[in-house]
Amino acid sequence: MTRSFTINGEFENLALPVHQGVEGLLLWDQDVQPYIDKFNDFFPAQKPFFISKSSWKKLWSGNGFVPQNEKVYLLLFCTAYDSENKSVYYRIRLVTILKTDLANAETAIPKPLKVNVRVYASPIAYTVRNMGSEDCLKWLDIDNPLDKAKLIQINLDVENWKSNMRAFFPELLTDQEPKYIGNMVGAKRIKTILLTFPSVGGITISPALFKKERNNKPFIAFKINPMGGTLSADGEDILKCPPGGNPCASPQSM
Repeated sequence: MTRSFTINGEFENLALPVHQGVEGLLLWDQDVQPYIDKFNDFFPAQKPFFISKSSWKKLWSGNGFVPQNEKVYLLLFCTAYDSENKSVYYRIRLVTILKTDLANAETAIPKPLKVNVRVYASPIAYTVRNMGSEDCLKWLDIDNPLDKAKLIQINLDVENWKSNMRAFFPELLTDQEPKYIGNMVGAKRIKTILLTFPSVGGITISPALFKKERNNKPFIAFKINPMGGTLSADGEDILKCPPGGNPCASPQSM
């Protein structure tokens, strides 16, 4: 059984020229590691998460539970704070769009500025601490009693980050910045990158912090063959979470 909710008219149309070839993840021509190190100044126990090519494929294809009339549109990385290990990890939700709506978004003239999407709250994927295992991605299904208990804890960790991160780590954000809860990346973007670099076995993601003068922004750094991030190398936002409906919400029914 799946759990999902719809957000209408809020999400960016990834077919717009501004998103072409980027879709929330920009490849950099400089080293992203210094920004990972800046984040680790606040979280010394933080480790990166390696996600294998086969696991990324399960994400962009829907892992067998997304209906035939929908397509995975975005991967939603909601930040979770593990207070026991003093580190962060990611709860990954699939954001889908009706194939008919996707076709319209890609071909309509003028192109619609926003699209309607469905956010899957279960099954979900999440990253686990890298303890030498090959793959850091795991899946949970609420129909499994053990998984349900784990999912409740993950949702609490996400809420913990959202509600406390500014109080715990005020240096992570400047006063005028909105609360950071995670990032979105187009599913097609991940697929295209892995097809472009067929020899790589997967992608490593790491929490990172853009910190220059008073411009502080957490983001996700990607290490493939090149390096990249959910911010530009100049600290500009690429794909913001939409205003209004919160795709990282933890529904009460969950």
